[in-house]
Amino acid sequence: MRLYEIRFSSEGKTEESELYLKSSGPISIVDNRLSLEKGTQISFGTYFNSFSVRKWKKYTSVSDLEIRVEGKGEFSVRIVGAKLAKAGIVYDVLLERECQGNFNEKINLNVIDCDLLYPEIIAKKANCEIYEVGYHSGFGENEARLAVVFCTFKREDFIKENLKNLKSGILEHRNSLLRNRIQTYVIDNGRTLNNENIPDFIRVIPNPNLGGAGGFTRGIIEVLSNSSFSHILLLDDDIKFSITSLEIVYSFISAIKEDYAEHFIGGGLIDLEIPYLQYERNASWNGVSTRINGSNLDLRITENLIRNEIEDETQGLYAGWWFCCLPVKSVKKLGFPLPFFLKGDDVEYSLRNESKILTVNGIAAWHEAFPKKTRKWNYYYQIRNYLFLSVLRFENYDRTDLLKFSLYRLIKNTFTRNHLALEYTRKALYDFQTGELPESSEAQLLQKSVLALKPGTDSLIKLGLECLSLTFRIWKIFPELSTKIRKNADRYYRFPFWSEYLNLDNKKDSATDMGH
Repeated sequence: MRLYEIRFSSEGKTEESELYLKSSGPISIVDNRLSLEKGTQISFGTYFNSFSVRKWKKYTSVSDLEIRVEGKGEFSVRIVGAKLAKAGIVYDVLLERECQGNFNEKINLNVIDCDLLYPEIIAKKANCEIYEVGYHSGFGENEARLAVVFCTFKREDFIKENLKNLKSGILEHRNSLLRNRIQTYVIDNGRTLNNENIPDFIRVIPNPNLGGAGGFTRGIIEVLSNSSFSHILLLDDDIKFSITSLEIVYSFISAIKEDYAEHFIGGGLIDLEIPYLQYERNASWNGVSTRINGSNLDLRITENLIRNEIEDETQGLYAGWWFCCLPVKSVKKLGFPLPFFLKGDDVEYSLRNESKILTVNGIAAWHEAFPKKTRKWNYYYQIRNYLFLSVLRFENYDRTDLLKFSLYRLIKNTFTRNHLALEYTRKALYDFQTGELPESSEAQLLQKSVLALKPGTDSLIKLGLECLSLTFRIWKIFPELSTKIRKNADRYYRFPFWSEYLNLDNKKDSATDMGH
């Protein structure tokens, strides 16, 4: 089975070429064929095209790796292993062959010691062309079938470009690994898309605007109503992605060891404006603040690629839903996400899965970095939802943690004179003290009221004191409030709640077969 194809360039116009290949001389790419002048050397020791040896060995049944090169002319192929030592990167040439047209060699992963592995090609004569390069393996694959779920709200330009990428990279590709192995669902919260020019393997489903949580959960319900899928890949609408990432995900879940079969596979977030800079690999929540892992890594640098494969501590670890693959068996075990509207649903769900998170180089999406993207009104949901999820996911979350959470933000927003943030905080604390999340009609009305919030006539001091008063009111009732939140949470995980919340009909009853 081919694990994934080595692509010579990105599918879009904004992505950084050095995330695909590096060249010592002039090259040209026409119709997916790579032409090299005599003496030109290219390296696939890059973010998307290197092979993460340690991750594949640890988490999958892949033990033998076959590297294939198809081309024309005389060239040599060198298979390079790279690992990080105290003195820096150590490179090792694992094998090298002179070729006339094609190259096909196997590597036993169990006998090599490296972090990354990749081919390099050197043109020996003029008119050298490379048609195809890829990683293959003879492992006994699982019957993986992947459902891709986009959640969108009036982002037609982004979503249409992403669907176009799927069509050209899968349907129109001459031998796509993913053909007949994925189905795509677009959950249209804005009800603005139509089915014109939509390929057969893509379904557009109108949905009420209940935020990302409502959209992704609707997608999960649709997938569960079809028993053939093994995994669900959640994708944000305003991303750009490489088909390579989908291929790596698919091959990884097809070969994953049983011990890791319930892990989520999280994609990194690469800054859309600086398309070689990783903003986040994943992140951790400790009940008070977030730690971003793998931030500000230049993915063009080989050393950073190796550092990016270092395992993170699992305490509070979560994967963002701009690109996250969920095993269906995990979803059936966990139940549905919380109706948070937006912010924190991915955090809570990862923590509910005991932070079983995997990341692998090459699995990522380009996305606007969150400090640039976040709208001011998101702050309301951030306060309310992160308090909810902290109570639910940290067994010993107590009054002291509540004070740390609230006072840290009150002091920060008061000293920065952020009136609007204090307005959102006041409303979030007021709503949190009820210990309940709104029903669907209430959620839509709530969203309108949050959008309508503006800096009022109240002084900064008055706002701060009201937030402080609410904090101590919650502090007084916190043990009882926490008990209520934990007791009521189970109903949110079940299909009957979501059926009513999303106003579904009885045709989706098959999704109730989740052990909940």
